[in-house]
Amino acid sequence: MPAIRRQDVQVRLGQREDSEALSALATQVWLRTYATKGVSRLYAHYVLSELSPTRFAALLAESSAALFVAEHDQNLLGYAVVRESGACPIASVSGAELATLYVQEPFLGTGVGALLLEHVELWAEERMRAPVWLKANSKNDRALAFYSKHGYTKAGITFFELGDERHENVVLVGSAT
Repeated sequence: MPAIRRQDVQVRLGQREDSEALSALATQVWLRTYATKGVSRLYAHYVLSELSPTRFAALLAESSAALFVAEHDQNLLGYAVVRESGACPIASVSGAELATLYVQEPFLGTGVGALLLEHVELWAEERMRAPVWLKANSKNDRALAFYSKHGYTKAGITFFELGDERHENVVLVGSAT
């Protein structure tokens, strides 16, 4: 695989035609993050329903959200979803919610995530004049280090619940603009 440099990556708004590729990318990254003991029926059901091309097509049509894709040679490397309507689980925090920032593993550390985050923060500033907040899996040390490097600080804890499972998530907030 050729090395990807930051300047080789284009970031643009997602389009309906991206739905299938987004679904595949999201499934791959989500399973790598959460299915650390294998793929259970619960996980399979979640992925096939929540990360389907149909769900991505609907998300791309939302007026209160933006989905940015990072691509190289017409291949998606990662994507980010930002919403103006996300209610933060920490009452004292408001702003735009970075609902998802996923980068395919081969492209971690190449600047793809930073490019996507820059677009999200610019969108939040232009649209809402507000900082960005997000939830990150508390066991995802790489993601936590990434956000810390970009000035995000811990505001509290929440949980992602799936069936009987509770996955601890850290709520992080970017610096005010």
